[in-house]
Amino acid sequence: MAASDVVPRVVHLADMGSGPSYPHNVFVRTKLKDNGKTSVQIVESHRKADKVSQKIIRHVRQAVTEMEIEELRKLAQKIIVEMKNQRSPVLPIFSPEDIYGSRPCNEAIDDKVNIAGLREEQRIIEGIGDVFGKLYDDLGLKKALGDSRKDDSWNEILKACVIVLICFIAYTLVRQAMYRVSRQHEPMSFEKIRNELLHAQASILIDTSTGKKYILPSKTSHVQKKLYRIFGLKRSEVPRPMT
Repeated sequence: MAASDVVPRVVHLADMGSGPSYPHNVFVRTKLKDNGKTSVQIVESHRKADKVSQKIIRHVRQAVTEMEIEELRKLAQKIIVEMKNQRSPVLPIFSPEDIYGSRPCNEAIDDKVNIAGLREEQRIIEGIGDVFGKLYDDLGLKKALGDSRKDDSWNEILKACVIVLICFIAYTLVRQAMYRVSRQHEPMSFEKIRNELLHAQASILIDTSTGKKYILPSKTSHVQKKLYRIFGLKRSEVPRPMT
């Protein structure tokens, strides 16, 4: 049984306009109803002093069998990922599921921890530094300022600065694109903008008798035309020689 068979449609947050900002303490809850069915809900939890309050953000749907419940759980997790990505978009080179998706914890922790006494002191992002750092090293830039031991600290500083700059530029471009589109068209997630532009394609054809190449653009959709106009561009659908 597919998730699409259980729920008629998933409402994209980009189509809902502006709304509340969803924190990270959003989770999926199942609740047995009086009719014998299990309701799958997306719940937001708030802590104030020693009291915890919960608010239902979305009723996904009710299910009967364990298989239906599991499918609805998966669908609810996808909705949560979309909520978080709409409010804080990830870099376009990453998938929202990789950043906001739930991950099972396979490592056992032997220490006993007082959960009630835990408070978040700081949050660090590991994934971007790990991946971009490995690419930086693979490009042979690890010893860009020298390969002696005294140069190690400066090489690490340069590496950190480059990674931060890449992330900042990418994030700025994403936010600026979303801002322009929302002002001149309608609010759209960056995922939706990217998908539209990815389908603005062209085929390269070659005349086997002469060896000349030609560009045959695909048909531009209504949304693609609007996106091009927003950024002051015009896309031609006329075939042309490749220069």
